[in-house]
Amino acid sequence: MLRRMLPLMVAGLFAAGVLTGYNVVFAQEITSDAKELDQGANTIWMVGAFLVFFMQAGFAFLGAGLIRGKNTVNYMTKSFMDFAMASLSFWAFGFALMWGTSAAGIAGTTNFFLTDAAKGQTYVDWVFQMVFAATAATIVAGAVAERTRTQAYLAYSFIIGAVIYPIYGHWVWGGGWL
Repeated sequence: MLRRMLPLMVAGLFAAGVLTGYNVVFAQEITSDAKELDQGANTIWMVGAFLVFFMQAGFAFLGAGLIRGKNTVNYMTKSFMDFAMASLSFWAFGFALMWGTSAAGIAGTTNFFLTDAAKGQTYVDWVFQMVFAATAATIVAGAVAERTRTQAYLAYSFIIGAVIYPIYGHWVWGGGWL
């Protein structure tokens, strides 16, 4: 069986190489353009961020399937609002506490409301970390479904996005003590 299939597989790979414009690349022809590499890396970070963003929908559907039908709309609204609240709080305070100039390794002290943000890379970093901060706020949603008031849950989401996730992130990634 394999002996009959081998020539077909080789022919298929050859045809795929010819049709896709396969070229042999030698080391002498390689040129490095840092701007193009940086743009490609930013694209990868953004794709990763949007994949994490779509986890929000997964958490919302999972939680909605685990609760009573009469509370489904309330739960879905909380799932949307916790992302919005955590995102706004991370924009206002969280990113600065996480990536700002370190004060004794505890938290950042600059760049609140992204005021000192440079073009490009800072915004990519913000989006990437923002979706993780919002996801951290969403994880608890299933445990407190049907048990908390909306205002209390939104306050919790604000605190996660503004303080808890960013300070721990600063300790680990932002030049802190861990």
